[in-house]
Amino acid sequence: MIHPSFDITDRIALITGSSRGIGKAFAVGLAEAGAVVVLNARNAEALTETADEIRGATGATVHARPFDVTDPASVAAGIADIEDTVGPLDICVNNAGMQK
Repeated sequence: MIHPSFDITDRIALITGSSRGIGKAFAVGLAEAGAVVVLNARNAEALTETADEIRGATGATVHARPFDVTDPASVAAGIADIEDTVGPLDICVNNAGMQK
């Protein structure tokens, strides 16, 4: 259960690296708190599956927007697309990372 003072209903939240792991957990928590969630990762298929899963579990509005956060042009195009189709971002959780 989300604490009543943490109501972020209808705030638009972008979470990078959110197709699994900690990013997915952030997305679920934000969705449960009322946010409109925008998932991001490079793998479009994994994002779609995760978006469907979170939508089904929470009833939240969840969007999947794949782009590569290591490519500035891809980020600019991705953010522009989100702002044009979903709305201006209120929250950004920069979770994307790579392990070598």
